[in-house]
Formats: sequence, C-alpha cells, structure tokens
Amino acid sequence: MKILIADDDASARYGLNKPLVGTNRSIHEATDGKQTLEAIYEVLPDLVFLDLHMPITDGKAVLLGLQERRPHYAPEIIVVTANDTVSDAVECIRLGATDFVTKPFEIERMRSIALRAQNRVALQERLNEIQIQL
Repeated sequence: MKILIADDDASARYGLNKPLVGTNRSIHEATDGKQTLEAIYEVLPDLVFLDLHMPITDGKAVLLGLQERRPHYAPEIIVVTANDTVSDAVECIRLGATDFVTKPFEIERMRSIALRAQNRVALQERLNEIQIQL
C-alpha cells in the first residue's frame, strides 16, 4: 500500500510517518500543495493524509484538483488540520475527503485509518482478480 503524507510541518509529517511504517507500506511525503498533486499523480497513493493549510496550494485546492480524476482514481483522503471548524469539515467531505482529523491526533486512530485503507486496497485487488477470471 502506498501512503502520501502531505504537510508543510516536518514534525507533523514525522508524527504521522512513524506509526504508519509497516509491512507492505511505502510512505511518501510532500511539503506543499503543488508537491502533493505532483506526488499523487506520480505515485498514485492508496491513502493520503492531507494538511488543509499548506503553502503554494492549500488542501482544498488539492481536493478540487483530484475531482477531475474521479471516478477513475479515488484514493482515501484524510484531511488532517489544526482547524476543526464544522464548515471546513463539511466542505472537505463534499470535495472528496474520506475523513477529517484534527491535530493533535491520536496515533491509534491513524493506525486504524491506515489499516482500513490497506484492507480496502486488498479487497479491491481481489475483486479485480475475480473479474478477470470471469
């Protein structure tokens, strides 16, 4: 499974990276919205942890940029932000985010999110195998 951590704060990236390292996981990082979109198109991650407030292009613009790729490519996107307004959460979900997590986050919740995404990827791969056999 490929994970992208997009956050302009190095300590936040480290805090997310450390608990997510695991078997069959490759972790990639981006430090601004432009790098995030480039990494998404290049790496095609299964799971993206997306900071809402980044330089150059913010998280909402990243979500808007991904809308044109749906339904052909739809990674699980978790918005991670220090701002926890209901309006931001609703807008991010409307733009395609899967979940909205506020900082500081609980490590176990992030592990659970990663495991859920990993299970989804495994199920999708199995479904693709079955469809090919039919």
